[in-house]
Amino acid sequence: MTLRLTEEKAKKLMNLITKALQSPNNIQIREIARIIGHMVSSFPAVKYGPLYYRNLEHDKTSALKQSKGNYGGHMNISKNSERELNWWLHNVNTSFNTIEIPPVDVVIYSDASLQGWGAALGEQSTGGGWAQSEKNHINILELKAALFASKSFASEVKGKHVKIMIDNSSTVFIINNTGTSHNDTCNSIALETREFCIQNQIRPTATHLPGSCIVVADRESRTLYKDAEWMLNPKDLASALE
Repeated sequence: MTLRLTEEKAKKLMNLITKALQSPNNIQIREIARIIGHMVSSFPAVKYGPLYYRNLEHDKTSALKQSKGNYGGHMNISKNSERELNWWLHNVNTSFNTIEIPPVDVVIYSDASLQGWGAALGEQSTGGGWAQSEKNHINILELKAALFASKSFASEVKGKHVKIMIDNSSTVFIINNTGTSHNDTCNSIALETREFCIQNQIRPTATHLPGSCIVVADRESRTLYKDAEWMLNPKDLASALE
């Protein structure tokens, strides 16, 4: 069984979005709040809707702070928010959602440490270390680990309902909630993960599991891969290509 927006509701939202895109540099905050309200109320019938509204929400919140809570104030729409609005404009008419949740087909275990990430599926396991520039808050690393785990086993999980076992409750929430409004980096990784899953027809579900039960993925996340991980020196490469 599927849910869809009525033609009237879809048309109303499209009209509001079209009007907003005509004046992205000078629109009332109230109008953006109205659009967001329509988007959120549409989530039950627009499967991927929750992926494409948080930049707009961020813009609205920032504008309200500047206007001291005055919804009659004006604001600019960022390029990221424009992309979200365009997604709705081009997809709201054809989007739907299913009520039934299919059974889980595959279980993946993923984990992250400050040294690296690890993943396991059945008898298979993999992992890698973090570059110095990648080292970050553990929530960000756990989200990256889940993304890398999905990509590593892409051929095994394509077209399936995948349960990802993770020992970080924040990461579980962000994945199942299709993003977060509290951290832009976490939201970007969650968006990348979901878009990868959409492209590969994967239905991801994250479940919390104590770290003591994610032994293989944890071990992989702490293994040094110095012999397997390397990169060309940028200066030497540029010199060789001259």
